[in-house]
Amino acid sequence: MRGLEGSLNMVYINVIANISILCDCASWAPPPFMDDIGIVASKDMLAIDKASLDLVNEHYGAGDTFAKESGTSGNSQIDYGYSIGLGNRHYILINTDEEKNE
Repeated sequence: MRGLEGSLNMVYINVIANISILCDCASWAPPPFMDDIGIVASKDMLAIDKASLDLVNEHYGAGDTFAKESGTSGNSQIDYGYSIGLGNRHYILINTDEEKNE
């Protein structure tokens, strides 16, 4: 088994907020460069990061927001994670804020 395939007992949550050009692990960070987007959850650690990256790109209006803002693209991490079996690059977003028509 490669990567984490078959690890079904995990749930990953990303809070897409206070996005700055530095990693949130840095001891200091410049002010956020865009508004908060929201929260996403998944059982697939790679799909959630890909969805988060796509949402940031969509809201910022750039093909690769982090490459534009910091010079470092997040896409290489997604590609590498996929190549070692950490998960899937494909996902389906379900907006739970929208009212359901029943």
